[in-house]
Amino acid sequence: MTKANATAAPTEETKTLSAKEMAAELGTDPKSFRRFLRGLTEDRAGKGGRWVFDADTADAIRTVWAAKATK
Repeated sequence: MTKANATAAPTEETKTLSAKEMAAELGTDPKSFRRFLRGLTEDRAGKGGRWVFDADTADAIRTVWAAKATK
């Protein structure tokens, strides 16, 4: 999970997903998803920052989310 400058736009080469996009994909609201992310790591997006995930990180988050959902 990384923090990104809000003005930086993803390029085709570095396809990334935002927390909002991931939340929609996982069937939850963005606020609950961000709370879930904060429980996984000490890293924070920070005020005005964004959660941005590359493909590998997004896959890992999907796996953890699925494991949480089966408990």
